[in-house]
Amino acid sequence: MGEAESRRPVVLLHELAGLAGETAHYARTLVEAGCVVHMPVIFGTAGQESWVKGAAQLCWGRQLTLILSDRRSKVADWLIGLCRHVKERHGRQVVVIGMCATGGVVFSLLGDDAVGAGVSAQPSLPIRFPGSRPNIATLGASVTDVETAARSGKRLLALRYENDRICPAGRIVQIQTSFPDAGLVELPGKLHSTLVYDPHDDARRGVIQLLDEVFGGHD
Repeated sequence: MGEAESRRPVVLLHELAGLAGETAHYARTLVEAGCVVHMPVIFGTAGQESWVKGAAQLCWGRQLTLILSDRRSKVADWLIGLCRHVKERHGRQVVVIGMCATGGVVFSLLGDDAVGAGVSAQPSLPIRFPGSRPNIATLGASVTDVETAARSGKRLLALRYENDRICPAGRIVQIQTSFPDAGLVELPGKLHSTLVYDPHDDARRGVIQLLDEVFGGHD
């Protein structure tokens, strides 16, 4: 088995701003931890880093569930195909990391045999109105997908800043309800992006710990 095939496969889903420099920088830290990182362009173009463009592209393309919906996002099926391809290439299951707008997609992928574990970092879609009751729809995946993922028993890590208004506390409550064994790293502060734009050492360490649990330690 060659070096690339022996590394730990990760599929890293970019945030709302797009797939650009800060995300690539985080990917390099994962490479240093023994991973081979696949970064699909979910919307926009490679190199894009604009929250405004990302939001417009997301809404226009109807790629992800946005408001009060429990439907599987259109991009989930495509990503399952990608994860299966990566698994076949590397001979081991994939760890998927979703962030912000893509944080909820993880719940649609965990039930597939190609995926061994997931990280849902500050899952922010679908949008919830202030004061609305959290329910399974707030996870950004279908009820069936969430239930299938929960039955799989696979490792799941959720990340959030404790005063993040974009990712409401109710979403983390629902994750803990649906996935009682999930790990949670809730960080102090009002920031948002736990791994990329406002990275916290505890969040990044939590991801590495998950990778070590799934793949074994890295020298």
